[in-house]
Amino acid sequence: MSLKDKWKETGKNTGRAFANFGKALGKTMKVAFTDDENMIEANGHRETANAWRETGKAFGQAGKSLGKAAEGTVDKVCGEEEKE
Repeated sequence: MSLKDKWKETGKNTGRAFANFGKALGKTMKVAFTDDENMIEANGHRETANAWRETGKAFGQAGKSLGKAAEGTVDKVCGEEEKE
């Protein structure tokens, strides 16, 4: 995967993470202000818990892709300096 693609993936993953954050925050506010009993799923978990879990996973993935992109950038910069 090229360095450009790694940074593109980082941007997409970060965008997804913040989109999940907004959704989780919206669901939390809906539960907090409406006391909607339909928010409870069959397995006993609230939709809010699942939304926040997905948000955490998305931020974890964004962090991993950031690390890979940064590592590739450092390797490229350091490799060019060593050649000179």
